Amino acid sequence: MSRNLGAFFIVGAPRCGTTAMARYLGKHPKICFSKPKETHYFSFTRKSADPVAMRKEFLTAYFPTLKDDTMMIGEGAVSTLYSPDAVERILRSFEAPKFIVMLRDPVELIRSYHARLLHLRQEDEADLAKAWALQEARAQGKHIPRNCQDPRVLKYSEIARIGEYSAQLIALVGRENCMPIFFEDFLTDTLSTYKSTLEFLDVPYDGRVEFKRTNPASSYKIGLLQSLYTGRLMRPVAGQLLNNPVRAAQFQRAFRKLRKKVKRFNAVEASSPPLDPGFADELRLGFGKDIAILGKTFGRDLSHWMHSPLGVS
Repeated sequence: MSRNLGAFFIVGAPRCGTTAMARYLGKHPKICFSKPKETHYFSFTRKSADPVAMRKEFLTAYFPTLKDDTMMIGEGAVSTLYSPDAVERILRSFEAPKFIVMLRDPVELIRSYHARLLHLRQEDEADLAKAWALQEARAQGKHIPRNCQDPRVLKYSEIARIGEYSAQLIALVGRENCMPIFFEDFLTDTLSTYKSTLEFLDVPYDGRVEFKRTNPASSYKIGLLQSLYTGRLMRPVAGQLLNNPVRAAQFQRAFRKLRKKVKRFNAVEASSPPLDPGFADELRLGFGKDIAILGKTFGRDLSHWMHSPLGVS
């Protein structure tokens, strides 16, 4: 299991294409992707855990389909970008791991992320400007939505600080071990992006040419049913994860099929509500410094983000 087995981690903020990239790479015959995609293992495991034990437990718990001819294993927890402790545990557990950093215009990101939280019943304020204004109160434990499992997901300004967190990641793992993927490129030319990613991972191209879109904007039919499958039923899993990752992973996989059926039944197509232009300009101005940091970190001109129209959710 340990023979020349490479490891990569898809990180980046939510709604930047991490799920789609994980799905595409997970279909490659030489890649084994974690089940579930976001294990959060290295964010939750003990800081002082033995690296050999962590690696073994991680592989045992989340890679039940690992084969002898697998070249790379992958995982896609967005929480990794925000946790230097998680990154350091990964560096101690794997030799020369690689990181795929999914990135997006922060205003687009926040708009899509807010819509996703509404869909998952983690947010109950439908107006993004009002939800944004509630951040300080929520940081003090006020106005937390009833179904919200972790109030930290409501820190919109923190979630979108991808420039600062990307620079932090580079400082820890080295620029040569990071591949930035900008959502606009991923969306415009998915095939080229996919091929470049495989080249970065030193995995041969498998001939894939079709790429189905994942996680489009959507809503739900029955609120209670949505709350059950997105929140309340998964809380016991979070508790198990802290104590026994192997059992937690087994539970998650067993629950997954039922969850997918419920999700398909309860989902309806929807589009994100329009964002007030004045509020959008306010956000762009606020994110200006972080956008500059991101552009400098990866050597890319992102000035168009400061005045770009809102696009795909």
